[in-house]
Amino acid sequence: MVYNYLLDLYKMLGERKKELEEQSEDSFNSTQSKEYHHGQLAAVDEFTTFLRNNYHNKLPRRMRQ
Repeated sequence: MVYNYLLDLYKMLGERKKELEEQSEDSFNSTQSKEYHHGQLAAVDEFTTFLRNNYHNKLPRRMRQ
């Protein structure tokens, strides 16, 4: 049942990515805050890719998508 942690991570990353994508870029005042926002999105994407490349095969076959 250890794979439950991996499924929870996928769920949390998906929710965080959705929150970041819903934020409008026009709401940021400076270019620094825009860059910070893009950096957050990139970090979430990179971590999701890392999980899929290294740990996705640890899930039971019926749960892999």
